[in-house]
Amino acid sequence: MPGQPMPAQPMPYGAAGMQGAMVPPGMHWALVFVLGAVTFGIFYIIWIFKQVNFVTRIDPQNPSRKLYILALLMALAYGVLVGVAVATQSTGAIAIAGGLGVLLELGATVINLIAVFKMRTSLVRYYNTVEPIGLRLSGAMTFFFNILYFQYHFHRIARWKQTGMLEPQA
Repeated sequence: MPGQPMPAQPMPYGAAGMQGAMVPPGMHWALVFVLGAVTFGIFYIIWIFKQVNFVTRIDPQNPSRKLYILALLMALAYGVLVGVAVATQSTGAIAIAGGLGVLLELGATVINLIAVFKMRTSLVRYYNTVEPIGLRLSGAMTFFFNILYFQYHFHRIARWKQTGMLEPQA
């Protein structure tokens, strides 16, 4: 019947394949969301590095870790710049910090998005060639919900590797 979810399809995964398989971080995406919200986003920073470490294991050429570090450094530089400007209480310094800060934050956001889409490319390539499960990742979902969206799929894949059953993609 259209609109109803399909039952989970068993995907064979032999014992030999399981030993060498790389299992993604399997935490449920809702728990990642709650922990990120409770820690005011600090957990998200930690978790994205856990995710990017997994992606780097399946694709050592993926540049996302370096890009995330650069984006984080830019965001920290913005915080330091604003802190110095406020500490000096100079209107000129505050104006410069504001203008430069906008550029730093915009740059960090763009670099973050580049890193996310580089991760997406590696995941789609790996899970459609090396371990062909037919992974599809929406560009819009990747753009708006990147950490949580990846975690949804990581959780599905981790459960598949534990149970041998792969839930169909929604």
